Order: sequence, then structure tokens, then C-alpha cells
Amino acid sequence: MLGGYINRPTIIVAAILVASVVLFLMSRSSSYLVMDRKGFRARVMTPRAVSVSQLSSVFDQLKANHKDASWAAFTFCPPDEPASDQTSVNLQYSVEGGKIGFDWVLLAPRNIADKDKIVAFMKDRHYTILEREGNSVRYLRVEDGDLVQLGKQIAEFYHLQADSQMGMFIDGFEWKP
Repeated sequence: MLGGYINRPTIIVAAILVASVVLFLMSRSSSYLVMDRKGFRARVMTPRAVSVSQLSSVFDQLKANHKDASWAAFTFCPPDEPASDQTSVNLQYSVEGGKIGFDWVLLAPRNIADKDKIVAFMKDRHYTILEREGNSVRYLRVEDGDLVQLGKQIAEFYHLQADSQMGMFIDGFEWKP
């Protein structure tokens, strides 16, 4: 450091060290680099195992919290398909403007590929679908109707049973099983 300023090589070395630590942590488990809903903070998160039948408990606790930008995301691979980044499906509940909603985030390859099927599925059940974008990621949002039932129906659409396990990531609230 010269004259109170950090020189460019120091910044590059620090960035490489941070990236190395993140990659090391992620390689040791099934952890993921996650951004918060406002895009201010990135961190490594490891999913918790929950069953499809626990969606209502998570939803109720998220709704009771009702803090903007809080969310619960679920990830799973259909049981009749090999597990991979290409087959992984993601569901999310989040709070925006004080209102809880179901989000179909168009980031994972499977969510993007199945967008039209999921839109038709939700429309057949008379849900109102809103198209949104946040943190440069597009997503479909539903705020009306029985959102827990919608999440369970989509899990069933992918052949999950009530006791099937999903990975869960949460931010902005504490979940108590």
C-alpha cells in the first residue's frame, strides 16, 4: 500500500484469493453462490433438505415474516431423470412490496426450457401470471390463489410425492421445522 491507496496487483491477488476460497468451499459440498434479492450481497449457501409436504410450513413462516426481499427457493431433479444442472427444477416463494408470491425464475436451464409448459399449467388452473425482472434475471410471478397448492401441484407435475426431498435455500427469515 502506497500513500493510503491499495495498488492494482494487491486488488487482483485479493480477488483471486476470494474466488479460490469460494470455489474450494463449493467443491467440498453441494453449495451454491447465491445473490440476495436486492443484488447487494453474494454468499455461499448449502441447501437444507425438506419434503414437498413441508412447503406449507415454509410458506406460512415466510408469509408471517413478510419482510421485503425475503425468499425460500427449492431445487430438485425429477425422480425419473438423471440429476444434473440441466434437469434441476427451481421453485421459489418470495416477498415483494409486502406481498408473498410464487416465482418461476428463468435462470436454470430446465426452468427456461419448461417455461411454456408451466405457463400453460398455471393458466389451466386460472392463476394470473406476471412477468418480472430483478437482478437482470427474468421470472414469472403469481400472487393470487392458493400458492402453496400451486407449488405442490408443480412438484407433482415433475413426479414428486409428498415425501420427496428437495433442497431449500432461504434468506431474510428463520425457518423452524
